[in-house]
Amino acid sequence: MRAAFRGSTRIVRGHWWRTVRIAGFLWLISIVTGPVLGFALIFTPLSLTWANVAGTVVFALLIPYVAIGRTLLYFDLAVRQQEAVTEPKRRRWWSRTRPSPQPG
Repeated sequence: MRAAFRGSTRIVRGHWWRTVRIAGFLWLISIVTGPVLGFALIFTPLSLTWANVAGTVVFALLIPYVAIGRTLLYFDLAVRQQEAVTEPKRRRWWSRTRPSPQPG
């Protein structure tokens, strides 16, 4: 279990905010969509049973898409981490060598 945590930490390193944004968005979709739809359907002429069924079906149909999104996020982070290892370190614009001034 510790090895899995270390591997996840290694892959996410340098991409924390991107990971939080995408994983948070997927979490929000998976948690909020079904209950919000069910709550909205309460105010329609449908019976409460059918409103509950509709919210539950939408929730159940979203779960595979959220899992696919998280899997794609993991693979994207793994590729970015692999590219960072194989790619030579880029020099920043402020660290480049500047020509020395010509004596005048």
